[in-house]
Amino acid sequence: MKVLIVDDQYDQKIEEIIAQLKKQEITDIHHVMYTREAYQKMLSCEYDLVLLDLHIREDIGEEISTDAGSALLELIFTDDAVIRPKFTVGITSHEESYQENIDIFQKFGVTLHLFNSEPNFIDNILNIANRPSSGVKEYDVAIITALRHIEFDALLRNGSDWKELLTDDCNKYYTTTFVDKQNVERSIIATFCPKMGMPVASAVTMKVLNKFSPKLLVMTGIAAGVEGKVNLGDILAAELVWDWGSGKLEGNESESYLHADPDPIKMNPSLAIELRDISENRQYVDQIKYKWCGNSPDTQLSMHVGAVASGSSVLADYLSVDNIKKQKRSVIGVEMEAYGVLTAVSLVGKKPPETLILKSVCDFANPHKNDDWQKYAAYTSTSMAFEVISKHIDFS
Repeated sequence: MKVLIVDDQYDQKIEEIIAQLKKQEITDIHHVMYTREAYQKMLSCEYDLVLLDLHIREDIGEEISTDAGSALLELIFTDDAVIRPKFTVGITSHEESYQENIDIFQKFGVTLHLFNSEPNFIDNILNIANRPSSGVKEYDVAIITALRHIEFDALLRNGSDWKELLTDDCNKYYTTTFVDKQNVERSIIATFCPKMGMPVASAVTMKVLNKFSPKLLVMTGIAAGVEGKVNLGDILAAELVWDWGSGKLEGNESESYLHADPDPIKMNPSLAIELRDISENRQYVDQIKYKWCGNSPDTQLSMHVGAVASGSSVLADYLSVDNIKKQKRSVIGVEMEAYGVLTAVSLVGKKPPETLILKSVCDFANPHKNDDWQKYAAYTSTSMAFEVISKHIDFS
């Protein structure tokens, strides 16, 4: 087993860790004192375990930085040139640093350990590092929804034989298979976000990408539609997504206003063309509505391909939607996670998967909004997602 310790000191903590490693008959131990040196080593060497301190210098002669360890962690997961270690653990003896950095470690699915000279520290780390993966592997498709209630429940009720996958992770994962358009059995991993919003969606997405390396990433769920352009239950395929709250907020004592400065992310053009064909030919939508067992809106079910805005707030007023329409006149819907998902995909480092955002309209983000059509909308987005991945994606 090859171990890299990244710590700017050779102190009692490092002596204890090395002693514990040697008790496990691990002698191929490298110790570096700067993150730049660690980075150089990981360009040419694959380590089984990296122990990464938070308080460290980037290079010789520089000051100790409280975020250098986190910066190196980001490089490990986003730089294609790095040979990613099989297992990474962050370590710190400082409670304050632990609290400041825990979110970024959780974003990449990496343990950050508050070290207190525990005699069994290395034993516990090695037990986790050497534990069988319990089915963790590369998957053809990863599906992420927002909250478990409504959206993920719709996924588990779609008729597939879902099984829970046990992993060393705070997220819950479920797996199933389907047959693609070339009659090849493909695998799916699915999970949900513990909270609404772009930051959590981005963190969960990055973890899924690094853990399971899917060829296709799909997000399903519910959204608000732009009244007059779409109907309740309609499926929104996001061809372009932006953060409608991005920009500079200015104002005075009586009012404030946003100078919007969005940075939109677009869908793969060939996938967008395929979805437009599905939409224009009204494929699947009639049978999806027919199979629904509950109440459904009186309007015809359709799929729309277009611009969807993401934001950090639940909207229930006319003015906010009007302001979003000023940013992008062609907007068809508003939701809270898609931009975070797409941002994570763009930063994953290795070859990013194709990404498909399919959300269905449950309300129009006005004062009359209610929860009446959430289950129906979650059902229509999930149903369309499975039609697309099984009949229109070339996984080869």
